[in-house]
Amino acid sequence: MPIFSREASGTATASAVSTMTDTGASWSSNQWTGCKVLMAGSWANVLSNTAAPLNVLTVDAWFPLGPITGTYVIGRDCAVRRK
Repeated sequence: MPIFSREASGTATASAVSTMTDTGASWSSNQWTGCKVLMAGSWANVLSNTAAPLNVLTVDAWFPLGPITGTYVIGRDCAVRRK
């Protein structure tokens, strides 16, 4: 499971193998590109996202399980990398 800084959270209203939707959010286009999303013990890398009113994240895949719905957290990767 990745370690990351919390940037946003909410409740997913739908998800599929490579997407997650939150109709209650208010995002800008591609605001979360390059971030990670964590939901119900699974996580995914965010490839892109649409703006309101649909607010759809496109992700690479859910690890280890998916698709799922519930409360999510979006954040930026904070993993420590050694030189």
